[in-house]
Amino acid sequence: MHPNREAFRGKSLVFISQPAPKWIRHDDCVWTAPAPLTQVIRLESSYSDCKNLFSDFLGVKSAGIRHVVEEFCSLSRGAWVDQADRFEELLTLLHGYLAKGLTLDVSETRSMNTARAFPVMKPGNLSHESATIVLRSLDDNDWYIPDKTTLELAFRGRVNLLKLSVRSVQLMMKVWVELGCKGLFLSSVVEEKVELGGVRIRNKSKEKELRTRLKYLAR
Repeated sequence: MHPNREAFRGKSLVFISQPAPKWIRHDDCVWTAPAPLTQVIRLESSYSDCKNLFSDFLGVKSAGIRHVVEEFCSLSRGAWVDQADRFEELLTLLHGYLAKGLTLDVSETRSMNTARAFPVMKPGNLSHESATIVLRSLDDNDWYIPDKTTLELAFRGRVNLLKLSVRSVQLMMKVWVELGCKGLFLSSVVEEKVELGGVRIRNKSKEKELRTRLKYLAR
């Protein structure tokens, strides 16, 4: 190993001034990261002229799926006031990585499944804005994901529902498949039936027309 690279290994030789001045290891940083990731330390912000040193020579990578998972799981610790907004923001980011062909490993999948980071609306209020929100994990089996508009409207305020629009749920389908939680979809647990309603009214003119046609067909 190059002696200069070895000097950086395991030692806090990178100075960061924000949010609080401190020395850290380059292994605890990323070179750059998407805006929704707020807990990572981006070296590009402080050392934009040193890409050859940090990225090329020391191997500091850009943020990846692992960082999204870590930040997502931090939601379970109540680290954010706007839990529901952060939840959707991070899942959208995760979906972007999955759309590029990346996948979660076993430990990352398990971490997301057990994290109480999914904002669920409790029954009793039809409004998204005033609903009581509790955090649930995918291991809990007392809540559902609204994947169809008709079902969401029928069950809103009656059962525990994920605070996410049907449109967002459908756009993040790769996430649900990757996490193996499609069994929580309302469409998976509800059987829809279409029944005729109202009063039956005979269409006598239509009946007369059909009888006339039948006469010609019977010849």
